[in-house]
Amino acid sequence: MVSKTHRTQMQRLREAHPELQHLPDAVHRIARRQEMPLASVIAASGMSSSGFYAAMRNCEDFRRLPNLGTFFSLADALGVSPEKLLSEMRTLAAEDSAQNKAIG
Repeated sequence: MVSKTHRTQMQRLREAHPELQHLPDAVHRIARRQEMPLASVIAASGMSSSGFYAAMRNCEDFRRLPNLGTFFSLADALGVSPEKLLSEMRTLAAEDSAQNKAIG
């Protein structure tokens, strides 16, 4: 069970850093751009398939964010710098925000 304090902390993070929920999309986008199968990314990251997918699900709904080791492992597996992975996450957050403004 998730505590109320944890939910409050995660809500604050979501508001302050909306790009954090876009890690899964950024990983997929970079992998597609590099024509790298997701299975190859998972294997190169050293994560199990179930661990990878659980981390991505948890990240999308802010239940739990991946630790820095996981973040760096994913960047390495994709062949990009951690800064590039973060930049892609921020780009996706900006695109998401622009779409939401256009709709609303």
